[in-house]
Amino acid sequence: MLVQFLLGEKLVTPRVRFLEPLDLMNKLYNVTYEEVENMGQIPLRADTERFLIRARTWNSNPQVGIQMPKALYEQNYLMLHELDDHPDNWKGYTNIKGLDFLGSHAVTTSTEAMRDALKEYNPYVKVFHNQIATLLPQKVLTKKNTLRIFFGALNRQDSWRDIMPVINNLAAKYGEHLHFTVISDKAFFSELNTPHKEFIGDDNYYGGQIVPLNVYMNCLNNSDIALLPLADNKINRCKSDLKFIECANAGVVAICSPVVYEKTVRDGETGFIYRYPREFAEKFETLIANQEKRIDMAKNAYEYVKRERLLKDHIEERYEWMKELYAKREEVHKRLLLRLAKYEKKYLKK
Repeated sequence: MLVQFLLGEKLVTPRVRFLEPLDLMNKLYNVTYEEVENMGQIPLRADTERFLIRARTWNSNPQVGIQMPKALYEQNYLMLHELDDHPDNWKGYTNIKGLDFLGSHAVTTSTEAMRDALKEYNPYVKVFHNQIATLLPQKVLTKKNTLRIFFGALNRQDSWRDIMPVINNLAAKYGEHLHFTVISDKAFFSELNTPHKEFIGDDNYYGGQIVPLNVYMNCLNNSDIALLPLADNKINRCKSDLKFIECANAGVVAICSPVVYEKTVRDGETGFIYRYPREFAEKFETLIANQEKRIDMAKNAYEYVKRERLLKDHIEERYEWMKELYAKREEVHKRLLLRLAKYEKKYLKK
């Protein structure tokens, strides 16, 4: 099996959605994979089962989007599309009315909410939840005089604004006993009213708003409590629980919104779920004042990841799905042609 992939965004998407799964498939099933840099120059290979997967990239010219899957099929390829963020977040997709989804043989994504959003365009949507590729050594957890609080996200102002007064109140109450590490969100850092804080950014990546993975993980590994707020809206409901399982893997206890996380987190056992600022305040202070509770929850969350969220325990499903999809490629391609014909009639022919 050959998998070639084309990425519209290369810093965040590739690791969890492409590189780690494909690397494991290569080791277990001898799957060959490579990144393609140019849509117009796809090197055609001779493997028996051939896939081209695109992520966060689209054909702005509808005629190209219509012809590409047809041309690839003639070369014994199936064209897939991967998206783990609501399509309304990307004007390129909406500008061409979802052509890159309906014009792919199948679509893969990370959550059931995303599946429901994408099935509007394509009946072949497969969910592969985000998983942890490498289980970290279990952290030795001890009581500490100073706890490190982690916040790392982009575009979350609507999610944290109502809890920022609580955070500042607790920062003032506990003073030097709380140290905050903020990644990416400069607005959060600015409104955080404490001298015990640091902002981590790299000017080489999106004006300092994003940092390389090793920097992100190092900051997370050195933390004790993570704040994972998500406001309840259409875009956020389609996000995955990746941040929680990364925290759990690193021995960090997360305080989470119910949006996305309540399906995974066992409240009070593997993390905390809060629904309003007062509850956030109570649970945040519990983790500060009751360090035995924090340590027990961190251990429980780590065991959850070890037991249920390791990539090696889920990769066979991905491989078998791809083989099955390729085996019925004639049927899949016929349905693609019908979708493209309807698209042309609706949007291109006058």
